Amino acid sequence: MDWHLGIQNERNFMRAKREYNRSEAKRTNRVTDPPQMDHKTKPLSGFDKVRFQEMERLNKHLIEVNQLKDEFLANTSHELRTPLNSIIGFLTLITEGYYDNEKELKLFTRNALDSAYHLLSVINDLLDLSKIESGKMQLQIEKVYVDELLGEVCSLFSLQANQKGIGIEVETRGSPLFASADLRKLKQVLINLMGNSIKFTPAGSVKIMAESQDGALHFSIRDTGIGIPKEKQNRLFQKFLQLDGSTTRRFGGTGLGLVISKHLVEMMGGQIRLESKGAGMGTTVSFTVPRWIREED
Repeated sequence: MDWHLGIQNERNFMRAKREYNRSEAKRTNRVTDPPQMDHKTKPLSGFDKVRFQEMERLNKHLIEVNQLKDEFLANTSHELRTPLNSIIGFLTLITEGYYDNEKELKLFTRNALDSAYHLLSVINDLLDLSKIESGKMQLQIEKVYVDELLGEVCSLFSLQANQKGIGIEVETRGSPLFASADLRKLKQVLINLMGNSIKFTPAGSVKIMAESQDGALHFSIRDTGIGIPKEKQNRLFQKFLQLDGSTTRRFGGTGLGLVISKHLVEMMGGQIRLESKGAGMGTTVSFTVPRWIREED
């Protein structure tokens, strides 16, 4: 009897051991084995396919935006450091007396001042974008004499244009023209667009025009510059984006001018668009703002 009990107990032990090993193997497979395709799983419906494709496009867009932001931060850091180093360099030469005469002293001072203005422009762009995105940008709508404003803007770029051999032409149709806009913001838009045109025009001309159409004032800035490839034109009003890295290195800038201009124009009740027939064929940027039509004025 004891012998038979011993055999039975050993069989029970071996059976229990095999069951334990099988259960352990199943548990390990659940953890480590890749999920197997269930042949009974239904294929994706049309709606699920669309959602999956949308998620893929969104993920691709987020990756691209993140890369653009990294490039923007690198370019902006360069744009901030370069004029600051220039200011420090020229002021060091002045304070240490490393100039031969008054003419050279004035040259060093002028270079330091120009660099300071450039640094201020970059900082203002960053602050303006921050205000716009936080909703803290305020407008003061008033009657703006367009003819006078265009004259002021063009005079700001006359020296720079002369140095590059670029002609500036101004045309107004239906003068006098009056806009219903924020004077400072409208002037900022025109300065941004004129600055871009002159910067990206190695030779030729820049023409700025204003006219009244359908109760609105239409502005256009046309240049004979480097132009823009058609496949990149619809992206230029996005944040952090210039044409490409080589353009940024060649011409400088943060790439925020068009973005800020778009926001300001739309805040004033207008629209903005850009046209170019392609690389090397110039660019035209047009925008509208409401016309001043109050009878008492």
